[in-house]
Amino acid sequence: MYPVSAAVDAAFPFQCNRGVGIDLSYQQLFRPQTTLMVLGPQCSSVAHPLIEATRSWNITFVTPLALSAGLSDRDLYPRLFRLSTSDISMVPARIALMKEWGWTKVALLHQQQNELFSTVTEEMASRMESRDWTVISQEVFGAEPWKNIKTLKAFKQDYYGSHIIWVFPSWFDDRWADFAPEFSNCSSKQILAVLNHSLYVGQMMYSPSKDIGVSGRTAESFESAFLEQTNGSWPIGSAFRIITYDSAWHAALALNRTLTTLIETGSKIRLEDFTYANENMADLISTSVSEVAFNGISGLIQFDETGSTHPLIVIQQQLGSTRKTIAYYDLDEAELTWVGGGAEWADGNPPRDSNLLVLRDIYVSDTLYAIMATIAVLGIIQAFGFFVFNTLYRSMRIIKMSSPNINNLVIAGSILCYTTVLFADVKGSVIPLTALCTIRLCTFTIGFSLAFGALFAKTWRVHAILTSRKRMKRNVKLDALNDSKLIGFSIYNVVTLSMLGVIIGATVDNDLNMSYGSLSALQLIGTAATLNIVFMPKIIAVHRGDSAVGPILGGKQSNIDHQTWASERSISTHKPATHVCVTAATQTILVIEIFFSEYSERKKVTEIRKP
Repeated sequence: MYPVSAAVDAAFPFQCNRGVGIDLSYQQLFRPQTTLMVLGPQCSSVAHPLIEATRSWNITFVTPLALSAGLSDRDLYPRLFRLSTSDISMVPARIALMKEWGWTKVALLHQQQNELFSTVTEEMASRMESRDWTVISQEVFGAEPWKNIKTLKAFKQDYYGSHIIWVFPSWFDDRWADFAPEFSNCSSKQILAVLNHSLYVGQMMYSPSKDIGVSGRTAESFESAFLEQTNGSWPIGSAFRIITYDSAWHAALALNRTLTTLIETGSKIRLEDFTYANENMADLISTSVSEVAFNGISGLIQFDETGSTHPLIVIQQQLGSTRKTIAYYDLDEAELTWVGGGAEWADGNPPRDSNLLVLRDIYVSDTLYAIMATIAVLGIIQAFGFFVFNTLYRSMRIIKMSSPNINNLVIAGSILCYTTVLFADVKGSVIPLTALCTIRLCTFTIGFSLAFGALFAKTWRVHAILTSRKRMKRNVKLDALNDSKLIGFSIYNVVTLSMLGVIIGATVDNDLNMSYGSLSALQLIGTAATLNIVFMPKIIAVHRGDSAVGPILGGKQSNIDHQTWASERSISTHKPATHVCVTAATQTILVIEIFFSEYSERKKVTEIRKP
């Protein structure tokens, strides 16, 4: 039997206290019996100061863990061997996962404890920068991590969900969420809610192979023996049970190899002759450790030039209260292999690392366009019918009194308004969208100006007649002011529909079909109503043989008739543009004045007829 000491980490529960670890190790070293090798320490925070402090003692350390990247420095730690790989070796696996899921943005958080974890963060940031990826935030926490967690939020700050994925080292205990409430004000249920779908990346602690290793055990038989020793429980730190078992085997095989070498070389020095000042014996032990290779329960154990192994990297996912192995990453082959169906996500797809802007073309529904276009074409046909009627009967007094030339302007403007509906952004349109928008704007603006500018002009004509100072005192015939009332009704109708259109347009602006359908419907209704209000009474009157649209007062043709024709010629041939520019406010005033003028004329006629 040869003395192999176990370095005390004071690691549990969650201590990894370097002071306590170094103190207990020195107590072991100062015993009368010389220690050939130390099995441990497991915590990097203890390994760094302990190995540096005992460097002159020529002691070889074999540890199952101690994952700090700084421990790979052979100048500082020439006699340290780890049955694990450094945390930096996990970076390629994390990069591979990001590439697989299309992630290019991450936030980095690490504990400030010398260079134990900062080197991993720096390596991750460096590799991301080389790929032109983005580090959103890089946070550091010390002895009071809750201050930084407030910045990151978490459960209490509602900073969790399927869109936020935490990535942890796999050496976190499988049930660490059960112990966390002892050190925080969050319950296990709350912590698991935050951890759901999170990832763990680390070295594989056991081999999936069922082959029997050098110890004569398989992984299953070892598990049974372990549970028998612990009475079926899983103590804290039991996640490292297999790799710790293989570490003990490696130490034994290395010492056995050293003894064999001494015998084969005929050396008179025995293992028990080792002293802390014997550097040659220390070198022989370290060489034996580095050269031993065997199949353990955790897989192939073989050290590289940095004193570390190259195990498979396992990727696990937290699903509720359990972890599921979803992939392996081979460091030597740089290959990611999915197992067990891969990762599971809330919506079936991996979350995105940022909002995704997807541009897609949206078109007016073919059915909706067909309906609106059909109505518009029917309206255009009706408008041409009114034009034919206005042309054929323009010599009749009832049409003359309504200004046929101005009527044609109303028809032309209405046709343009109908045409606006025909220009829509439907799928397969050969007209570019910008051109469509320009055409719609021009046709509607010109059409509206023509139609309602002409109506305003007709109103001004009647207003000019009724406010003339040259009036007949006897035998006055009043043709109900032609269609002035109908014109006023049309204008108020369109104003109401226009206001409704503004409200609907602002409300359904994000829905193309709703916007096109509602606004087109208002255009069709307003245009059709205007044409029918202006022309249908005239068609009915002509069909009946009436000489006027409204009732006739008086017996002879009055001076008003001559003024009407003269005004019509003036408006039609000299100054049409002036009346097109009349505003809605002016129109309102004109209509009111016309009503009062009509009332005044009726009153005068009544007074003349009195005996």
